[in-house]
Amino acid sequence: MKKILALVLLIAAVLLVGCGQDNKTTNDNESLSANELQFKSYGDGTCAIVGVGSFSGDTLTIPNTSPDGDKVTRIEKNAIYNNGSIKNLDLSGVDIKLEDDAIVSCDIEKITIENSNVEFGDRSISLCSDLLNVSIDDSDISFGEYVFYKDGKEIDLTVNKSTVNCSNDAFADAGFKTLSFSDCILTTNDRAFSQLEQATDIDFSNCDISFGKYSFYRSGSNLTVSFSEQRPKFCVKSKMQ
Repeated sequence: MKKILALVLLIAAVLLVGCGQDNKTTNDNESLSANELQFKSYGDGTCAIVGVGSFSGDTLTIPNTSPDGDKVTRIEKNAIYNNGSIKNLDLSGVDIKLEDDAIVSCDIEKITIENSNVEFGDRSISLCSDLLNVSIDDSDISFGEYVFYKDGKEIDLTVNKSTVNCSNDAFADAGFKTLSFSDCILTTNDRAFSQLEQATDIDFSNCDISFGKYSFYRSGSNLTVSFSEQRPKFCVKSKMQ
Protein backbone atom coordinates (compact mmCIF):
# COMPACT_ATOMS: atom_id res chain seq x y z
CA MET A 1 0.00 0.00 0.00
CA LYS A 2 2.84 2.36 0.86
CA LYS A 3 4.50 1.65 -2.47
CA ILE A 4 1.30 2.48 -4.34
CA LEU A 5 0.88 5.73 -2.39
CA ALA A 6 4.47 6.69 -3.09
CA LEU A 7 3.98 6.02 -6.81
CA VAL A 8 0.84 8.18 -6.90
CA LEU A 9 2.65 11.03 -5.15
CA LEU A 10 5.56 10.74 -7.58
CA ILE A 11 3.25 10.93 -10.62
CA ALA A 12 1.46 13.96 -9.15
CA ALA A 13 4.77 15.70 -8.54
CA VAL A 14 5.89 15.06 -12.14
CA LEU A 15 2.62 16.47 -13.49
CA LEU A 16 2.93 19.61 -11.36
CA VAL A 17 6.50 20.17 -12.50
CA GLY A 18 5.43 19.71 -16.13
CA CYS A 19 2.64 22.28 -15.81
CA GLY A 20 5.01 24.72 -14.17
CA GLN A 21 7.49 24.31 -17.01
CA ASP A 22 4.80 25.01 -19.66
CA ASN A 23 3.76 28.25 -17.93
CA LYS A 24 7.37 29.24 -17.47
CA THR A 25 8.05 28.71 -21.19
CA THR A 26 5.18 31.02 -22.16
CA ASN A 27 6.24 33.72 -19.72
CA ASP A 28 9.90 33.37 -20.69
CA ASN A 29 9.06 33.78 -24.40
CA GLU A 30 7.24 37.03 -23.71
CA SER A 31 9.97 38.24 -21.35
CA LEU A 32 12.69 37.36 -23.85
CA SER A 33 10.90 39.25 -26.61
CA ALA A 34 10.46 42.29 -24.38
CA ASN A 35 14.13 42.35 -23.38
CA GLU A 36 15.37 42.22 -26.97
CA LEU A 37 12.92 44.49 -28.80
CA GLN A 38 13.28 48.25 -29.20
CA PHE A 39 10.67 50.48 -27.54
CA LYS A 40 9.72 54.14 -27.56
CA SER A 41 8.03 55.49 -24.43
CA TYR A 42 5.26 58.06 -24.79
CA GLY A 43 5.82 59.27 -21.24
CA ASP A 44 2.29 58.44 -20.12
CA GLY A 45 2.77 54.84 -19.08
CA THR A 46 2.44 53.51 -22.64
CA CYS A 47 4.97 52.74 -25.36
CA ALA A 48 5.43 51.46 -28.90
CA ILE A 49 7.58 48.78 -30.46
CA VAL A 50 9.83 50.53 -32.97
CA GLY A 51 12.27 47.79 -33.90
CA VAL A 52 13.26 44.17 -33.34
CA GLY A 53 16.61 45.08 -31.78
CA SER A 54 18.69 41.98 -31.13
CA PHE A 55 15.77 39.55 -31.41
CA SER A 56 16.69 36.67 -33.70
CA GLY A 57 14.30 33.88 -32.73
CA ASP A 58 11.74 32.28 -35.03
CA THR A 59 8.72 33.00 -32.78
CA LEU A 60 8.01 36.57 -31.73
CA THR A 61 5.51 36.93 -28.90
CA ILE A 62 4.38 40.53 -28.62
CA PRO A 63 4.67 41.52 -24.93
CA ASN A 64 2.11 43.45 -22.92
CA THR A 65 4.74 45.62 -21.24
CA SER A 66 8.23 46.91 -21.96
CA PRO A 67 11.19 46.20 -19.67
CA ASP A 68 10.56 49.66 -18.17
CA GLY A 69 6.99 48.72 -17.27
CA ASP A 70 5.19 50.75 -19.97
CA LYS A 71 2.11 49.17 -21.54
CA VAL A 72 2.75 48.24 -25.18
CA THR A 73 -0.04 49.86 -27.22
CA ARG A 74 1.45 50.20 -30.72
CA ILE A 75 3.77 48.70 -33.29
CA GLU A 76 5.06 51.63 -35.32
CA LYS A 77 5.66 51.94 -39.06
CA ASN A 78 8.47 49.68 -40.33
CA ALA A 79 9.11 48.39 -36.81
CA ILE A 80 9.57 44.91 -38.27
CA TYR A 81 11.06 45.33 -41.72
CA ASN A 82 12.85 42.90 -44.03
CA ASN A 83 13.24 40.33 -41.24
CA GLY A 84 14.16 36.80 -42.28
CA SER A 85 14.29 35.04 -38.92
CA ILE A 86 10.77 35.51 -37.52
CA LYS A 87 8.46 32.74 -38.76
CA ASN A 88 5.67 32.92 -36.17
CA LEU A 89 4.06 36.09 -34.85
CA ASP A 90 1.96 35.76 -31.68
CA LEU A 91 -0.41 38.63 -30.92
CA SER A 92 -2.35 36.85 -28.18
CA GLY A 93 -3.57 38.53 -25.01
CA VAL A 94 -2.75 42.06 -26.18
CA ASP A 95 -4.54 45.37 -26.73
CA ILE A 96 -2.56 46.96 -29.53
CA LYS A 97 -2.58 48.91 -32.79
CA LEU A 98 -0.37 48.07 -35.75
CA GLU A 99 0.36 51.33 -37.53
CA ASP A 100 0.30 51.61 -41.33
CA ASP A 101 3.12 49.51 -42.82
CA ALA A 102 4.14 48.18 -39.39
CA ILE A 103 5.38 44.79 -40.61
CA VAL A 104 6.79 44.76 -44.13
CA SER A 105 8.76 42.33 -46.31
CA CYS A 106 9.27 39.65 -43.67
CA ASP A 107 9.40 35.84 -43.83
CA ILE A 108 6.54 35.35 -41.36
CA GLU A 109 4.60 32.12 -42.03
CA LYS A 110 2.01 32.10 -39.25
CA ILE A 111 0.12 34.75 -37.27
CA THR A 112 -1.81 33.78 -34.13
CA ILE A 113 -4.26 36.07 -32.34
CA GLU A 114 -6.28 34.94 -29.31
CA ASN A 115 -8.15 36.88 -26.62
CA SER A 116 -6.93 40.18 -28.01
CA ASN A 117 -8.03 43.62 -29.14
CA VAL A 118 -6.07 44.43 -32.29
CA GLU A 119 -6.37 47.34 -34.71
CA PHE A 120 -4.62 46.82 -38.02
CA GLY A 121 -3.63 49.92 -39.96
CA ASP A 122 -3.41 50.11 -43.76
CA ARG A 123 -0.98 47.53 -45.21
CA SER A 124 0.10 46.76 -41.66
CA ILE A 125 1.29 43.26 -42.61
CA SER A 126 2.36 43.59 -46.23
CA LEU A 127 4.72 42.03 -48.75
CA CYS A 128 5.22 38.95 -46.56
CA SER A 129 5.34 36.39 -49.34
CA ASP A 130 5.81 33.32 -47.09
CA LEU A 131 2.66 33.86 -45.05
CA LEU A 132 0.55 30.68 -44.94
CA ASN A 133 -1.76 30.85 -41.94
CA VAL A 134 -3.64 33.51 -39.96
CA SER A 135 -5.64 32.30 -36.95
CA ILE A 136 -7.91 34.59 -34.90
CA ASP A 137 -9.95 33.44 -31.90
CA ASP A 138 -12.07 35.20 -29.26
CA SER A 139 -10.88 38.68 -30.25
CA ASP A 140 -12.03 42.16 -31.26
CA ILE A 141 -10.39 43.05 -34.56
CA SER A 142 -10.40 46.17 -36.72
CA PHE A 143 -8.90 45.94 -40.20
CA GLY A 144 -7.74 48.97 -42.20
CA GLU A 145 -7.25 48.97 -45.97
CA TYR A 146 -5.20 46.31 -47.79
CA VAL A 147 -3.98 44.91 -44.47
CA PHE A 148 -2.35 41.83 -46.04
CA TYR A 149 -1.27 43.56 -49.24
CA LYS A 150 0.61 41.21 -51.60
CA ASP A 151 1.11 38.65 -48.82
CA GLY A 152 1.52 34.94 -49.48
CA LYS A 153 0.12 32.77 -52.26
CA GLU A 154 -2.00 30.21 -50.41
CA ILE A 155 -2.96 31.79 -47.09
CA ASP A 156 -5.57 30.10 -44.92
CA LEU A 157 -7.43 32.57 -42.68
CA THR A 158 -9.65 31.30 -39.85
CA VAL A 159 -11.63 33.61 -37.57
CA ASN A 160 -13.67 32.19 -34.70
CA LYS A 161 -15.90 33.77 -32.05
CA SER A 162 -14.69 37.29 -32.83
CA THR A 163 -16.01 40.74 -33.62
CA VAL A 164 -14.52 42.02 -36.87
CA ASN A 165 -14.85 45.47 -38.45
CA CYS A 166 -13.37 46.04 -41.90
CA SER A 167 -12.51 49.21 -43.80
CA ASN A 168 -12.69 49.41 -47.60
CA ASP A 169 -10.53 46.76 -49.30
CA ALA A 170 -9.61 45.16 -45.96
CA PHE A 171 -8.60 41.75 -47.36
CA ALA A 172 -8.10 42.87 -50.95
CA ASP A 173 -5.17 42.04 -53.19
CA ALA A 174 -3.66 39.34 -50.97
CA GLY A 175 -2.76 35.71 -51.53
CA PHE A 176 -5.64 34.13 -49.62
CA LYS A 177 -6.65 30.62 -50.62
CA THR A 178 -9.38 30.07 -48.03
CA LEU A 179 -11.12 32.36 -45.55
CA SER A 180 -13.37 30.97 -42.82
CA PHE A 181 -15.49 32.91 -40.33
CA SER A 182 -17.52 31.12 -37.66
CA ASP A 183 -19.60 32.49 -34.78
CA CYS A 184 -18.52 36.03 -35.64
CA ILE A 185 -20.02 39.49 -35.84
CA LEU A 186 -18.64 40.80 -39.12
CA THR A 187 -19.12 44.30 -40.55
CA THR A 188 -17.41 45.25 -43.80
CA ASN A 189 -17.21 48.31 -45.99
CA ASP A 190 -16.76 48.34 -49.76
CA ARG A 191 -14.71 45.74 -51.67
CA ALA A 192 -13.66 43.94 -48.50
CA PHE A 193 -12.91 40.64 -50.29
CA SER A 194 -12.01 42.01 -53.72
CA GLN A 195 -9.11 41.07 -55.99
CA LEU A 196 -8.50 37.73 -54.29
CA GLU A 197 -7.37 35.97 -57.44
CA GLN A 198 -6.08 32.83 -55.68
CA ALA A 199 -9.07 32.35 -53.38
CA THR A 200 -11.13 29.18 -53.74
CA ASP A 201 -13.40 29.25 -50.68
CA ILE A 202 -14.85 31.87 -48.36
CA ASP A 203 -17.11 30.37 -45.71
CA PHE A 204 -19.36 32.12 -43.21
CA SER A 205 -20.90 29.92 -40.51
CA ASN A 206 -23.31 31.17 -37.87
CA CYS A 207 -22.24 34.78 -38.35
CA ASP A 208 -23.99 38.13 -38.13
CA ILE A 209 -22.77 39.81 -41.32
CA SER A 210 -23.15 43.17 -43.04
CA PHE A 211 -21.50 43.71 -46.42
CA GLY A 212 -20.65 46.91 -48.25
CA LYS A 213 -20.59 47.48 -52.01
CA TYR A 214 -18.73 45.24 -54.47
CA SER A 215 -17.76 42.86 -51.66
CA PHE A 216 -16.22 40.14 -53.85
CA TYR A 217 -15.28 42.24 -56.87
CA ARG A 218 -12.78 40.55 -59.20
CA SER A 219 -12.07 37.70 -56.82
CA GLY A 220 -11.55 34.94 -59.35
CA SER A 221 -13.74 32.54 -61.29
CA ASN A 222 -12.96 29.60 -58.97
CA LEU A 223 -14.19 31.28 -55.81
CA THR A 224 -17.06 29.70 -53.87
CA VAL A 225 -18.75 31.79 -51.17
CA SER A 226 -20.93 29.85 -48.75
CA PHE A 227 -23.24 30.84 -45.90
CA SER A 228 -24.75 28.64 -43.22
CA GLU A 229 -27.05 29.43 -40.32
CA GLN A 230 -27.30 33.13 -41.09
CA ARG A 231 -28.82 35.64 -43.49
CA PRO A 232 -26.18 38.11 -44.64
CA LYS A 233 -27.11 41.75 -45.20
CA PHE A 234 -25.83 42.98 -48.56
CA CYS A 235 -25.62 46.52 -49.79
CA VAL A 236 -27.75 46.96 -52.91
CA LYS A 237 -24.66 47.30 -55.12
CA SER A 238 -22.71 44.40 -53.61
CA LYS A 239 -21.32 42.18 -56.40
CA MET A 240 -19.90 38.68 -56.31
CA GLN A 241 -17.69 38.87 -59.36
